[in-house]
Amino acid sequence: VDRNIILASLLKHKFEFENFAYLIIGDGPEMSRLRSMACELNVDDNVIFAGALENRIARAYLEMSHIFLSFYESKPS
Repeated sequence: VDRNIILASLLKHKFEFENFAYLIIGDGPEMSRLRSMACELNVDDNVIFAGALENRIARAYLEMSHIFLSFYESKPS
């Protein structure tokens, strides 16, 4: 799944649904680009950049969500 496609699809949903939010948990080299893209697409009011969270807090957010996508990449040891 491409992060760019997801952010671009938010623009469509912004007009279909009255109230929604896209929560991004984590931090990394893509964060500044994703923030810029959200602003360019005018969906920055619907995107929450939570940054790095403790596992228990991230899990609580995930349990409340309706849709969950993971971009976690594990490096082999």
